Amino acid sequence: MDPSPASSLHLRPIRLEDAAEVAVLSGDLGYERTPDEIQAWIDRLTAMNAIAAANPGVVPAQAVIVACEGVSSTAKVVGWIEVSMMRHLQYPDTALIGGLVVSATQRSQGTGRALCRAAEDWAREQGVSGVRVTSRSTRERAHQFYLRDGYARVKTSEVFEKNLD
Repeated sequence: MDPSPASSLHLRPIRLEDAAEVAVLSGDLGYERTPDEIQAWIDRLTAMNAIAAANPGVVPAQAVIVACEGVSSTAKVVGWIEVSMMRHLQYPDTALIGGLVVSATQRSQGTGRALCRAAEDWAREQGVSGVRVTSRSTRERAHQFYLRDGYARVKTSEVFEKNLD
């Protein structure tokens, strides 16, 4: 991945060894996940993407890109973005940013913008021309970030969920 405008920032695909730092950042986003849960998720993502790579014409369904302070193997993860393909009957294929978080020490330094660019590049590689992001109504700072970054507010929705346990 291309480096961001911040000279010490390095973007790359998520790795198993990132699980602990990614779990902390997920908590910052409001979603508590253990490092073991993150590792299991990365294993599933790796398996799904291996299947896609082995089958011509199959598009990877999802990617996670992390931002690290530097390129060493011990570089600290300071942000991540998750992007996936949305395929629905009623509208063209689109990429969806499912999560974006940057550590408090890195905010307003270009890390979020660099992660968005990486997600947008991934979307283009998958052959889609649009990226969608949803954001909780209370996250006004995030809304302002996306608007500054060229995203447009296109609708307001309610989210309903049903527990199947």
